[in-house]
Amino acid sequence: MGRSESYNIWLETAHHLFTEEGPENLSIKALAVKCGLPRTNFYYHFEDKEEIIDKIIELHFQTTAELFNKELTKRFDSFIPDLYKIIYEFRLGIKFAKQLFKNRENPKLMRHIKRGWPFLLT
Repeated sequence: MGRSESYNIWLETAHHLFTEEGPENLSIKALAVKCGLPRTNFYYHFEDKEEIIDKIIELHFQTTAELFNKELTKRFDSFIPDLYKIIYEFRLGIKFAKQLFKNRENPKLMRHIKRGWPFLLT
């Protein structure tokens, strides 16, 4: 097993234990048992428990940010064309609303709005 492989096992296992049991229950001994690696290997990669906690928190935020950005990009790419399609399909409704807004001071128009859509005036 290479250095980076055992390092990743420590990180993944520590992340899991931290998530399930919290930082106060994360011991190097329990971590070594879960990893199936000797405790001396832990100290080859990390100075102490605090360092691995720092690393898993850093990894967590980095992974979360990457996943969030990936999902945002995926949804953004599909959202914008759909938005344009929606706007195009409702272009008459949008033009109508624009006319209502532009002519909101017209008393005849306001009479219609008051009669048919009083909730627009509140």
